[in-house]
Amino acid sequence: MRRIIIATRLYRDRILRLSWPSWRIAGEMA
Repeated sequence: MRRIIIATRLYRDRILRLSWPSWRIAGEMA
């Protein structure tokens, strides 16, 4: 169970890091 929680946490952090530049670019263009 604990391994799943850690995996989902790392996966969420990775998505946030990958999506952050796109959010900043969208904010600058708007």
